[in-house]
Amino acid sequence: MSALLIRRAIPLGQTLAMAGFTLTTESDERRGAGLATMQHIATGLLLGVTVVFIVARVVESHLGDGSWASYVRATAEAGMVGAIADWFAVTALFRHPLGLRIPHTAIIPERKNEIGRGLGEFVQTNFASGALLADRVAGLEPSRRAADWLSDERNAGLVGRGAVAAIRWGVDRLRDDEVAATLEHLVVGRARQLDVGPILGRALAAVTAEGRHEDLVDEALRTLVRTLDATRADLWTRFVTTAPWWVPERLDERIFDRLFIAGRNMVAEAANDRRHVLRIRLDARLASFAEELQHDPALEQRAAEWRDRLIDDPAVRTWVSGLWGDGKRALTGQLDDPSSALRERLDSIVGSAATQLRQDVSLRTKIDEWVVRQVRTLADEHGHEIARLVATTVERWDGDDTARRIELQVGRDLQFIRINGTVVGGLAGLLIYTVSRFV
Repeated sequence: MSALLIRRAIPLGQTLAMAGFTLTTESDERRGAGLATMQHIATGLLLGVTVVFIVARVVESHLGDGSWASYVRATAEAGMVGAIADWFAVTALFRHPLGLRIPHTAIIPERKNEIGRGLGEFVQTNFASGALLADRVAGLEPSRRAADWLSDERNAGLVGRGAVAAIRWGVDRLRDDEVAATLEHLVVGRARQLDVGPILGRALAAVTAEGRHEDLVDEALRTLVRTLDATRADLWTRFVTTAPWWVPERLDERIFDRLFIAGRNMVAEAANDRRHVLRIRLDARLASFAEELQHDPALEQRAAEWRDRLIDDPAVRTWVSGLWGDGKRALTGQLDDPSSALRERLDSIVGSAATQLRQDVSLRTKIDEWVVRQVRTLADEHGHEIARLVATTVERWDGDDTARRIELQVGRDLQFIRINGTVVGGLAGLLIYTVSRFV
């Protein structure tokens, strides 16, 4: 029976491949090798005390009970019992000892799901509670760390490039036809809601009240003077053509010259004198027209009609539809150019944020408090998701594979239980046998 126990107690193998477990990393390979080594040592120790027991028992049969061989035999016998008992206890955690389906063995494979749920609850309670995480985050001073990190030009550049990449990613993911249609709908819809008459009236009233129209009127009158000079011959032809046939041409010419010169001189004088009567009347008419635009329903209706005709003009609709394409090309060009105003602005924003975070203590305090509140809220409201994640992850594992995973992590240390059981069992057997001899 002892030989059978020793043979079945031999470890799973140098690489644990005999148990169907594949080592995937160097750390797993090291743990597997360490586990195999300790299993050999513990099994070798059991084998050793078994040999000692057999030899001592033979010698005891010749020397008699109470000889030194009896003490050795008792020690080895108890060591064997302790080694086998602890081998059974350690093995029962991960599999059925000797393949026998003894109750309360293969605990990890059989109770994997319960262990997963308990582990998830343990992690949630002791590592992911709102109060614990909030205290930890508060102690980290996230805003100060962020300011220090952003103070490094390399990190600031990294953030800037990340922002550029994020913007570029978002722009590339948009469908141009859909964005253009949406933008056209918004612009046209918003434009149709504008009260053009009152807007133009207020704008004209503001311009005339501040005298900002004077330069424009000056240039308009000077242009009119030049136009009259350039078209004098045409005007004369039209005048003489419409004059009565019985009026002498000489008289027509004198009348035309007087009218033309009088009109031209009046416009020229008005262009050079802003207090000219013509300018005063023109300013009064502009002010009256501005008032009419704001309050005359008929003018307001006409302005709305002009607005709608302008909006419905094919050229205007084409221009509105092309806004997105033009804007996208301009934006991508700015993003692709490291020296563009947009890139410089992004870098400036990052640098300003770092400076402000370093200098403004109250801002850092507010940010830290906000972050702590969010962490506490997330942990309290969604902490159970961590427990569920652990539980469902463990539930998806194969029972035997789970046992092998855990054995790989802690099995080497558990082999010391077998070693200690052999040593402590032997010492306890020696003590019990010695006391029994003297009592």
